Amino acid sequence: MRGPLKQLASDTAVYGFSSILARFFNYLLVPFYTHVFTPGEYGAVAKAYAAFVFLNVVYTYGMESAYLKHAAGKDREGVQKVFSTALWTLLGTSLVFSFFVLRWMQPAAGLMGLDEHAHLLYYMAAILICDTLLAVPMAQLRLQRKSWTFAGIRLTGVAINLGLNLWLILGLGWGVEAVLLGNLAGSVGSLVLAWLPVSSLFRATYDPGLLRSMLAFGLPYVPTGLGYAITEAIAPFFLDRMDPAETEALYGAGVEPGDVVGIYNACFKLGVFMLLYVQMFRFAWQPFFLNLQHDPEAPGIFSRAFSLFTAIGALVFLGVSFFARALVAIPVPVGGEMRTLIAPSYWDGLFIVPLVLLAYLAQGWYTHFTAGIFIKSRTIHLPWITLAGAAVTLSINGLLTPRYGMAASATAILLSQFAMAALVGAVAYRHFPIPYQWKRLAMIALVTALAFGAHLSLPDSMTGYAVRAALLAAAGVIFVTGGAIPLSGRRR
Repeated sequence: MRGPLKQLASDTAVYGFSSILARFFNYLLVPFYTHVFTPGEYGAVAKAYAAFVFLNVVYTYGMESAYLKHAAGKDREGVQKVFSTALWTLLGTSLVFSFFVLRWMQPAAGLMGLDEHAHLLYYMAAILICDTLLAVPMAQLRLQRKSWTFAGIRLTGVAINLGLNLWLILGLGWGVEAVLLGNLAGSVGSLVLAWLPVSSLFRATYDPGLLRSMLAFGLPYVPTGLGYAITEAIAPFFLDRMDPAETEALYGAGVEPGDVVGIYNACFKLGVFMLLYVQMFRFAWQPFFLNLQHDPEAPGIFSRAFSLFTAIGALVFLGVSFFARALVAIPVPVGGEMRTLIAPSYWDGLFIVPLVLLAYLAQGWYTHFTAGIFIKSRTIHLPWITLAGAAVTLSINGLLTPRYGMAASATAILLSQFAMAALVGAVAYRHFPIPYQWKRLAMIALVTALAFGAHLSLPDSMTGYAVRAALLAAAGVIFVTGGAIPLSGRRR
């Protein structure tokens, strides 16, 4: 088993690195957007990408997972049949879906909150077709364990998108449509590159019986995908439908709901620091617990891993929360001028950053707790848990966002992530008990709460930031001396 596990760990590292790097490159555009677009224009971009989260689930309808299931272990002829059936099906349905989106473009744009930017739907429809057709070739590369090829294609697409955005906006003076055109170019480039190593599998064959089997496997993933989409991406649509009078009362004269969407999205992106930490953990965690699932000491090891993950996550939370305002004020070159990392017109939303960081930390807890569910093959519980999280998100957004705006939306995603983590943890513990270090976890929570509370009373000055740095260092020392962060490999 040592060889396969080593291969698994290697592939996981490559996938993880490429995913993290891709997110980092995409984040580099956020400061750029906040300086070239008004909050309202950036809000339109945010709504378009929130719609993508939902539409991607509909366009692919679980076919990627179905392909992996049906193509794995097949000989070349069998893979060709699965590959061709899946690709022909996705091509047909994606064209039909995009036809309906464009046929009723104005109602669709209104549903997405893009009434004044309905022309963006042309780009969106094309992107969705390309990304849908990309799913099967990329899945095949994963089956063939061509992780470096997979990573190279993904990063090339991101690089095309990044470069074209800068050229179209800075060089040619385009507006928000440049964002989607850059995305489209990146998707086309990725599709061409992914097609080259797998094109020999494509045939003019189609197996209706095989398709029925693939749909039976893949369609149940749709409710889970939509539940995840609701949890992650529904907030912009609720914010966009706020009463303009309520928006002005909360955020000042002249601020419109579309502006609030842009401000919320820009500040939400500062959660990228916790998101990257959680992603790194997730890519390492699955092969780790699979390797140890039969070890009698596994529950104790998993317990210490949870304490370590939480302690480091708490330091990330404190560090970003403490210095968020200083971070967005860092001077960066934009268009030949030195400007702040995030434009000052977006700073009114910085208060949501701690909520977003905690939401991503809870997402990491969810990832940790899934170990017991996977080990005991209880994944049947995951769809209803995801839908429960979606219900929390919808309820809070529907009841509170019209009155409390960004605060309610950020709280909604925080509570939904906590709810899902708690439900997964309860189910996992019932089937695979882990002796969590509750005293250490309580210590981490108490120290974090006290340090964060002290931070709220400090001024945004050099003295204030010096005290915050001391608080962060003190928290780290306490976590180390309390055993949550071991300085050696010795078990405690």
